[in-house]
Amino acid sequence: MRSRCFTYLVSVQFDNRMLWTILLGIPVGAMFGLSGAAQNLSIALKGKGSEFAPYFASFMVITQILSMVVPFVSAKVIEGFGYAGSFGMMLVFVALMLVFSFFMPRITLAETRQPGSVASGNRYGFRSAFGRPGSKWILLSLLAAGVFLQFQNLFTLLFTFSVTQDKLLIALLNMLYTCCSLLGLWMYRKIKIDEMRWLWIGMTLMAVGFLIVLFRDPAALILSNVMTSIGMFYFTTVWNAQQFRFIQHAGPSQQASFLIWRECTLVVTRCVLLGLTLPLKDMGGTGFALLIGVTVVCLLSIPAFQQRALREAAVGVAEGSATEPNTHAKSG
Repeated sequence: MRSRCFTYLVSVQFDNRMLWTILLGIPVGAMFGLSGAAQNLSIALKGKGSEFAPYFASFMVITQILSMVVPFVSAKVIEGFGYAGSFGMMLVFVALMLVFSFFMPRITLAETRQPGSVASGNRYGFRSAFGRPGSKWILLSLLAAGVFLQFQNLFTLLFTFSVTQDKLLIALLNMLYTCCSLLGLWMYRKIKIDEMRWLWIGMTLMAVGFLIVLFRDPAALILSNVMTSIGMFYFTTVWNAQQFRFIQHAGPSQQASFLIWRECTLVVTRCVLLGLTLPLKDMGGTGFALLIGVTVVCLLSIPAFQQRALREAAVGVAEGSATEPNTHAKSG
């Protein structure tokens, strides 16, 4: 799928740019959806509760480093071989990914059918995904996260380009933000506090970072990106770990159902926020301030939703464990 996208970019041209963009967006969206689903399902089925947070912390740092290195490498390749050379380099990496995929452990959704279990036609339905104790709070957390994630993805880059158009300064700023993520990792490993407190710290940093943008000063925009880089590290590490820990006791089909609906919920809320940004003319005015206000409310609600979800899930697991001995005694 990814190789077809790069081939399409190099070889196909339309006078209608909207049609060209749509035809490109369909395979790109499918590519990210399928790769994300495979990655998340592998983590859910093979990972353990204690491994989730270190994994997502490492994933976040590696992503930040790559986002800093890849533009430099791509620029050099384009300078020497043109855009076709850049796409050729991407195809090489895609080929390496395909080779690597053949050596990955095989996963399966097959599970023993239990009496009273969900029928195969409904096992990926909404009820299967959010039928566990605490699911309603997880769903609210996903809705709130989709709003702020789209805001962060959309405006962080705009904040950087609002500061300067100089390519070297932009690269240095990206390096600064990557170093901030590394600082967040160092603090996360060094300071031993409760996981939920890290989530509150991350959400608070991001909320303050978004509010600072209202000052419309270049220094404020840089400080905003610094604070949101650190806050995003804590959010990605803790929030994802808690979400995957929430489904670790579920069966394979329930985990798959949850992950499918999780991504669908995030995509829908992202689209809603994108729709709200369409009337905006610039990063200012009442509309932009209201958008920041909605985003901040969503940010600060996520830790509360997560806390309620994990509390109800823990009670549900404890009650399930307590009823198992009685069930075995009756069957005996």
